[in-house]
Amino acid sequence: MLCHRALTAATATSIHMEGPGTFFISGPDVKFIDIALLDRLLHEMVKMSPLQGSRFEVIPTSDEMGIIGAAVNADRAHKIRRLSVQFRHGTRQSSLVLA
Repeated sequence: MLCHRALTAATATSIHMEGPGTFFISGPDVKFIDIALLDRLLHEMVKMSPLQGSRFEVIPTSDEMGIIGAAVNADRAHKIRRLSVQFRHGTRQSSLVLA
């Protein structure tokens, strides 16, 4: 139950920052995740109706999926690092928004 609450809290934070959507769950221990419990906990944490409407989806894990995920995370980390350096040096005057 504790891991369900942690996953739901992270998802609720993401919803509040980026809006509702589909959240994909993958990994070797995904068989222990109760999607109905995640949905119920998420509905308790996200009360505003415009932010509701997210859903969870379990996708099978493969080596290819792991490689793609690692590449996407590396690309995001590189963009975040580059933007934070630009922001610190004053080349960006607007607020930092990461996609």
